[in-house]
Amino acid sequence: MIQTATTFVRTVAPEDIGVGDFVALSTIVFQFPSYLWSADCHLLPPSKPVRIEFLPFEPGVIWQVKAVCIPFVYGRSFDDTSKILDVRQCKLVRISDEFSNCVWNRMKKEQRCLQKKMRQTTQKVV
Repeated sequence: MIQTATTFVRTVAPEDIGVGDFVALSTIVFQFPSYLWSADCHLLPPSKPVRIEFLPFEPGVIWQVKAVCIPFVYGRSFDDTSKILDVRQCKLVRISDEFSNCVWNRMKKEQRCLQKKMRQTTQKVV
């Protein structure tokens, strides 16, 4: 299936995430104590953490939501790896159904081909 129109991801609020949704990480949030922040401990009280957003280490990985218990979201990727995402430490975006189905099916197919080649290689070695 080929995608026919350009679509945009939408940031999704944690309470709007549902089982069966396709989501991806948009940003990852790290917190540091303010007294470690550039030696400017006088700008913020010590109890106030500094939050910094970074791009994810695995950009573009699509997760199918299997269960939700705020603040945790349990997801599965195309290669059957699972992950529990904490929405306090990341921002999620909802992926359109058309795009996610296109990518999901293609990646599944490539994964199966790779597994088949690995089995054949293993059998030749033995």
